[in-house]
Amino acid sequence: MSVKVSWDKNDKKTIRYDFEGRWMWDEFYAAAENAFALTRSVEHTVDSISFFRPGAYLPPNALMHFRRAMVNAPKNRGVTVIVGGSMFIKTMVTVFSKLNRQLGERLLLADTLEQARVMLAARQK
Repeated sequence: MSVKVSWDKNDKKTIRYDFEGRWMWDEFYAAAENAFALTRSVEHTVDSISFFRPGAYLPPNALMHFRRAMVNAPKNRGVTVIVGGSMFIKTMVTVFSKLNRQLGERLLLADTLEQARVMLAARQK
């Protein structure tokens, strides 16, 4: 259905991806390009939240596609907090972090948006 991107708050420190329903990689890459443009529009480090709404689908080859996006992210991109999603999505994040240790260090897991925001606020101080 969709992948949407926006600033999480007006302070432009965090970008939020909202994943909902059945989405495909072309939607993700379009959203990522938008997110990268937002990130490059400021000079400070920009973290991100990837919010998987209940029932969000994860298309095939997720590890490859997410790795590509992380490698191509602007230099001022910080950490990404993965929020929600199924146990499968959480397992994929854990596997990715083990296979790609350097990139995996920039991935965190949270159960709620509020928890993700608290985690990022602590890092951004």
